[in-house]
Amino acid sequence: MSVGPALALGVLTAAASILLRWALTPLMGGEERFVAFFPALMLATFYGGLTGGLSCLIVALLVGWYVFLGEPMSFVLAPHEADGLIALLVDGGAIVAGVVAVRRLIANLEASRETERVLARELQHRVKNNLAVVESLAAESARGTNDVASFLDRFLGRMRSLSAAQRLLSREANLQARMEDVVQAVLAPFMARDRIAWSGAPMELEPSQAMMLALCLHELATNSLKHGALSCESGAVDIAWSRSGRTAEICWTERGGPEAAEPAQTGSGLKLLRRGIEPGRSATLVFTPSGLTWSAVFQAKGVEVAEPSRSAAGASLQRLRPS
Repeated sequence: MSVGPALALGVLTAAASILLRWALTPLMGGEERFVAFFPALMLATFYGGLTGGLSCLIVALLVGWYVFLGEPMSFVLAPHEADGLIALLVDGGAIVAGVVAVRRLIANLEASRETERVLARELQHRVKNNLAVVESLAAESARGTNDVASFLDRFLGRMRSLSAAQRLLSREANLQARMEDVVQAVLAPFMARDRIAWSGAPMELEPSQAMMLALCLHELATNSLKHGALSCESGAVDIAWSRSGRTAEICWTERGGPEAAEPAQTGSGLKLLRRGIEPGRSATLVFTPSGLTWSAVFQAKGVEVAEPSRSAAGASLQRLRPS
């Protein structure tokens, strides 16, 4: 609740408690002057937060002092009544602090539940993707093999690469990752006869960037294996990254495959790709007759390195080798 409504709630609940206590005066006399105040204070704090609770406390304290303590309709206070006013202030402050703590606990629990729901949806989506990947890898490994031993050797090698990609996504949050390591770990299981290429200068990624990049690359490769360039013999994928100052960009470009068409419905995978690598940074998806193109901008870490990553004889283009 914003400040304005919280203040209004605090004032209204304080006024309601004072009017209720005034109505009960014939029954209660001068005893328990603030009996109706504490429930109102709890309500104001619970729904209006710290602002609502403090405004209710201050209004009820001043009006109650003016109406119920000392001489009626004045702030003249007898010495023996000062202790009651101080006790009211202390008790009211304790109620506000306690209810605020409960509100924070409830908010944390709600945030935890939402995190669990997001993780559960992502896990379900990743499991479906992994099953599709395993099926496609099995079919791809079976092509060109004439015996079970050859098939198992090729298939299990790719499965080990897929396992390596999963371990990368499960690393501790304080570990750093290099761009080329993320690309190789995630895409090695999708290698299909030297049809995935990457190029770019050495670049370090923040842990959150590495995680999001791995998820995006996994999503892109899975989609390409099922529907895109990697689903046919003539298709290929080029991955390139670069940086200018503190801004970096990575691009995924498919060519030679089926025409890319935007899905009629926006699934979780498409939402993941459009979110990109960093919150607040742009990511674009372009569906063209030549294939899908995806690019994401993110903040670069460390200093810029001019030399291409793991350059061999001046060549910046690297090829992923089958496992």
